Amino acid sequence: MASALLIAPEIADKNMTVIWIGGRDYPSGGWEYNLKNDIAAANVVFKSKVNLWQVPRNVYRMMPVSLAELINRVYPCGEIGKYLAENVIRFNNASVSRPTEYRILGDSPSIGLMLYDDCGKWTWQPAPEIGENMTYIHNGKNRPIRVYETIDSRFILEDLYAKLNMMKNQ
Repeated sequence: MASALLIAPEIADKNMTVIWIGGRDYPSGGWEYNLKNDIAAANVVFKSKVNLWQVPRNVYRMMPVSLAELINRVYPCGEIGKYLAENVIRFNNASVSRPTEYRILGDSPSIGLMLYDDCGKWTWQPAPEIGENMTYIHNGKNRPIRVYETIDSRFILEDLYAKLNMMKNQ
């Protein structure tokens, strides 16, 4: 998005919404995996006029799923269900420093918000600038953005399970 805005800033005037899964909790900010990948790009988007909805870390972490839930609800849903469950479980087991029986499906809020924009509690906040240490700088220079404070994980997960079941029966 940042590259597109730098090349053609007028796209910020289009009727569109950007959903960003990233950043740390408000009001302070701080280290966060998605943000650390490109702080400069985040600042371009935050300083732009594009309609932005932010789902910070404390919210996207509201998307836990147990491995047993994946086995019971996803695995039986045909080849795609088996593929998804096995890969999440394999990735989880290979990437954590200690065994866990859950995985945070942290990118999923974007799907839920596209389906239902009130899929959580949100407030308008002036878009901060982001410092090199990933803290938020609240200088009041940027337009308001929608910042989610909660997300309805059951709505999102049940929609996923229902759609996988529908695919299984096709």
